[in-house]
Amino acid sequence: MKKNDLFFDTVTLMWLGMVILISCSCSKNNATCYEATVEINLDSAIAAYNPMIFGGFIEHFGNQVYGGIFDPESPLSDSNGFRTDVIEALKELKISVVRWPGGCFASGYHWKDGVGKVRHTVDDPAWGVTEPNTFGTDEFIKWCRAV
Repeated sequence: MKKNDLFFDTVTLMWLGMVILISCSCSKNNATCYEATVEINLDSAIAAYNPMIFGGFIEHFGNQVYGGIFDPESPLSDSNGFRTDVIEALKELKISVVRWPGGCFASGYHWKDGVGKVRHTVDDPAWGVTEPNTFGTDEFIKWCRAV
């Protein structure tokens, strides 16, 4: 399968998923119901796209950061505490951009809390947890260089 075929198949599936989602959201209890039509032109050329759109973000919920990309106690981690298995997997994905802090964590984070040797814990109102700032701005920069 060629790269363009895979891109086309992915976009087609996304559109079909949207059509199914829209049609499934209409019910007898829903006073407003819309009908959608999607036309797929198999003869059209695939447009050029910038690979920079295929990025991601890191958010501090679950084990994305602590126990995920950063786990100093893990035997899989390097001297910086970064999980080498995660770094290798992300290198394979060739992610062009990683946004951190991502999601709701960004609303309460200040970069100054995550730099230097002395870190202060901060209450995160969005998740109702205390952020230790062990993985902070300094670590993110080092992690980006590793990935």
